[in-house]
Amino acid sequence: MVFTHTNLYDLLNDYNNLDAKPGVEATKKLGNFFQSLNLDIHKNGIFVPRLTLKYLWHTKSKDCKFQLFKGNEELYHKYRDDLKKTTRIRKGKLCQGILGYDTNALYLWAISQDMPCGEHQVVQVYPDILKDVLDNTFFGMIECDIAVPEHLKEYFAEMPPIFKNVEITCNDLSFDTGTCQTQLQK
Repeated sequence: MVFTHTNLYDLLNDYNNLDAKPGVEATKKLGNFFQSLNLDIHKNGIFVPRLTLKYLWHTKSKDCKFQLFKGNEELYHKYRDDLKKTTRIRKGKLCQGILGYDTNALYLWAISQDMPCGEHQVVQVYPDILKDVLDNTFFGMIECDIAVPEHLKEYFAEMPPIFKNVEITCNDLSFDTGTCQTQLQK
């Protein structure tokens, strides 16, 4: 490479132009491609996987969606069915159903949802904020503190919505996980 620049500014300016022009051109071509599929790169999704997934939903059969999100959850059906017959909750009542999700498979679903974007804005609590969240007129992130009233603690005892920060040591591991961990340390 022959340097014809007399100062650092000219070098960086040329470098930026050589770097940015192909990127802008590629973005325009990508936008045109998705426009030909009736998808707007700025409205329907900024991420290529999200746009691709939206296109997939419009062109493939409904079975495809089920298979895509099904993932490894099938592997746990045997265990789920065994647990359903033996697990007792709420004063010995037999468990009627166990619902499980493969969180890795939910990634594609999650990125296809509307995402908060734009300038960060703090909204002060107002009287109808809970109503707005429940009827989907409020969009964004909400920080809230929850507490379980005393009279409901027994009801939630089997799966309490209470989080506890604790340090887990090797003594807390199950036998199988402990065996695996011991083998990995060798």
